[in-house]
Formats: sequence, structure tokens, C-alpha cells
Amino acid sequence: MKVLAKLFYALMVVSMVSIGVGFVIAFWFNGLIGLKVIATSFASMSICMLVAFSLDVYQ
Repeated sequence: MKVLAKLFYALMVVSMVSIGVGFVIAFWFNGLIGLKVIATSFASMSICMLVAFSLDVYQ
């Protein structure tokens, strides 16, 4: 369980970085594509965060 929780924490961090990349894309290249990247990354981050916290609490 501990390894699985660490995996979801790592996925959460990757999603946070993707949100930053989405902001860069929205600012410099294309706003619509950037907003799609931000929305998808935020949803992914939220799900990974909930799973990681529930695994952490379950231990």
C-alpha cells in the first residue's frame, strides 16, 4: 500500500507540472488548447490526490 500511495503522489506532482505547462501553452501559443490541458491536468491531479490521501489514511 505504501508503494501505491507514493505512486499516486508522484502522479499528482506530474499533474501539477502539467498545469504549469498548460498555463505556458495558454499564454504563448493557443488559449483554447492551454485551457484544455489545464482542465484535464487539474481533474487528474484531484483524482490522484484523493486516491493517495485515502490510501495514506487507510494504512
